[in-house]
Amino acid sequence: MKLKAFALFLILICLFGLTAFAETPKDVNISLNVGKEYFKITEETVSQNVDIIENLGYTKSSFKELFTKGSLVAFLLHSETKTQIQIRVDNTPFSEKLENLSLLEGDNLKNVANEISASAKGVVTVGDTVFVQSVTNTDDETGKYSVSQYVTVKNGSLYTFSFYSAAPNESFEIATLSQMPIKTLKKKASLSETVSLVLMILFVLGFIVLGGFLIISIISQFKRNEDNDVREFVKIKRRRF
Repeated sequence: MKLKAFALFLILICLFGLTAFAETPKDVNISLNVGKEYFKITEETVSQNVDIIENLGYTKSSFKELFTKGSLVAFLLHSETKTQIQIRVDNTPFSEKLENLSLLEGDNLKNVANEISASAKGVVTVGDTVFVQSVTNTDDETGKYSVSQYVTVKNGSLYTFSFYSAAPNESFEIATLSQMPIKTLKKKASLSETVSLVLMILFVLGFIVLGGFLIISIISQFKRNEDNDVREFVKIKRRRF
């Protein structure tokens, strides 16, 4: 009876555990170990850089919202070129389906590049990462400036590096990107996947326990039958004497 109860307990865990957990989000893993010529602001350092933020035309709260409500993960300012660099990361159905842009080549890469950016200039490779490159020129109340964007999909996320400057400088931009590699993350199993694996193991254990219980029951029954046969034989022989 104890074996039966234990096996039933394992099966119940399997059945009810399937709906117990949800999927966890992917991590953002960009190395930001840039040189001293770059001034860096992240969500954690907004409060420490209010003066600089206000000089950029933001308030503390509006700049904070770029991180909390938007997709900004880092803001960098180059001290010599005065180039502003904004790094954004989004999770979209497109990026999750594509997973890694760098695995594409030929016409497939070209078609996806055009899908990522209608104004794609081409693709560039920095380290082990392929980026879709685009350059646009803008003229507004702050003056004329260009925006160079380098977009890629890695780890199932859409990464956008935007360079705001008086003029595009591809060699500077490539050098900057090389200092901020996106690490290829080993895909982590979601909680639901992990639970499924655990439940599968529990199912196997449950069947092993049940199988063991049946084997023990059969052996016990066989031994009881043998004992009964022996007792019957003994009774018969005693009657003969």
